[in-house]
Amino acid sequence: MSRRKALLIGINYTGSQHALQGCHQDVRNMIQFLISRGFSTHERDMVVLADDRGGPFYPTGHNILAAMEWLVSEPNCSLFLHYSGHGGQVQDQDGDRPSGYDDTIIPVDFETNGQIDSGTLHKRLVSALAPGCQLHIIFDCCHSGSAVELPYVYRTDDEGNVSLLDK
Repeated sequence: MSRRKALLIGINYTGSQHALQGCHQDVRNMIQFLISRGFSTHERDMVVLADDRGGPFYPTGHNILAAMEWLVSEPNCSLFLHYSGHGGQVQDQDGDRPSGYDDTIIPVDFETNGQIDSGTLHKRLVSALAPGCQLHIIFDCCHSGSAVELPYVYRTDDEGNVSLLDK
């Protein structure tokens, strides 16, 4: 069986005017779900970033990107990424988005160091994905629909039938 690695990020923005409730609990719930699917919680297999933790586990933009690099760096792995926090949008600097905006995830230090845009997420996760890996991503945030700029979108109807839409 291939190695399984997980990165779980929960940001409540505690003590700020942007405070959320429940993102830490989302991570705890996801840990239990992943354990039930055979994932290990050993620190070499699962990294948890949350704003109730310190040091390299505090979800600054730098720490999030470093953890994403760790996640996708090893070949032949089953990978899982879960993010629970704020999502947003910034002006599209490349001019490649019809809306004129890139979707973002919002690190705890966004007010001083900015947001992480969809182009950066694509480069750090999709383009950097090691050979033989499969990556499952859940972004539980606003504006998450094209957060990693994938070419296709899957939608379900009321009966659960899946339709593939070209982005």
